[in-house]
Amino acid sequence: MQAALLPQALLDEHNTIHRVVSDRDGSPVFGYDLVVEPDGEGRKFRVTAQPLAAEFERRLRARRGGAQANATPVPTLARAAAPQTLEDGDAVALDLLVNAQTGVRVVDVIKVAFERERLWQSAPRDFTLDSVQIALSDQRLLVNGELAPAARAPRPVSGALVWFYLPGRGRFVLSLAPREGYDFRKTAVVEDNRISFDYKGDHYELVSSAPVVGTGGDWFAWVLFDQSYTPEISSAEEIKRAAEGRGGETAEASPVKQALEGKTPQPPPRAGFDSRRAQEDAARASSARRVRFGAADRIENLMPKK
Repeated sequence: MQAALLPQALLDEHNTIHRVVSDRDGSPVFGYDLVVEPDGEGRKFRVTAQPLAAEFERRLRARRGGAQANATPVPTLARAAAPQTLEDGDAVALDLLVNAQTGVRVVDVIKVAFERERLWQSAPRDFTLDSVQIALSDQRLLVNGELAPAARAPRPVSGALVWFYLPGRGRFVLSLAPREGYDFRKTAVVEDNRISFDYKGDHYELVSSAPVVGTGGDWFAWVLFDQSYTPEISSAEEIKRAAEGRGGETAEASPVKQALEGKTPQPPPRAGFDSRRAQEDAARASSARRVRFGAADRIENLMPKK
């Protein structure tokens, strides 16, 4: 999926970097200024995060033109943060946006160094079970031995957790470890490039073109059935109801209904029928029947605790 937030860093005079986060339409959703200066005592930096400069913020809105030029000011920091002194190669995290309902945060990690090469060196961190990822590439899902329809080339997914959603059956989340507060069951087995488990009398197999965990091996895995998950795209039934509710399109003639029944959609022979709309409806209905894959680094990102 395309990123929901697009970051920019714009260098200005007086050691100032204008940091802007925009949505996919290019409208700024948050911004702040970062001032980075040498500390003067050894190889250190003084870093200060402060509200977006008023003049730059005005130019930013004017650049969008039209109504955007007089729109609500770009959200920014309420006040300047206290300056922090960082050693050469140190990093600091700054919370930008927080979803109060899910707890998901958008965070900037600011790293400073006198040599560019040091900026790309990964900082050490504690090893946890979440450091071990499940990876799927060229993946296929088989249900009771039959291939579930999917996109022609599903994108690879990897993370501490992976999931798949099959319309009519729901979403299944897979983990290499149990998760406190969530109803994971130790019912899956990882065998090199395959994950298999049973649920309510059906047998599920995820097959990858490469080992699922590291260089391979056999492992137990935990499965959670996520009954509350609703895909972003409308369900096939919703598409069907919407199409059949349009004037002049009968249930028998609906290309969506034909697609849902596995037939090749054909537009009804009547004057004024929008063939492009019929093709779009059929494509959406076909997509709504296909399996989807995803991944996450934290279970809270998928199913926030209530």
